[in-house]
Amino acid sequence: MHECVCFVLFSDNQVLLERREITDRFGDVALNIPGGHMEAGEKQRDTLLREVEEELGVIPISYDFLCDQPFVAQEAQLLHYYAVTEWAGEVLAQETAQVEWHSIESQLALSAADRAALHAMRKGLNNRSLAKADTLSH
Repeated sequence: MHECVCFVLFSDNQVLLERREITDRFGDVALNIPGGHMEAGEKQRDTLLREVEEELGVIPISYDFLCDQPFVAQEAQLLHYYAVTEWAGEVLAQETAQVEWHSIESQLALSAADRAALHAMRKGLNNRSLAKADTLSH
């Protein structure tokens, strides 16, 4: 099983997704969360930093682990998802047709793994909102 690190850039209640060609080797889904393969001996954090810069031309500053999800296209993969909430640089589509911002609440045609990652992200955001509200009420 190949391990990959995927990353959800998040800003103003929106997530950044890649739009790939339907004929792409990643399956029939046109929108997906960007990511890339871990190299031999590489740690998840190192893959995250390398892949975000390669794919989008930015450097992650603030990020959190979201979840792990299995995925099968042409190969079996274990996807390690991270939320990136702060970065340095301007986002550019460097290794895909284009990137697009979408509301995190949108009902998008994503793979089951990507949907699970966005669900984990929404759940985490809701928990943080509840924690902040609870802190403010005391």
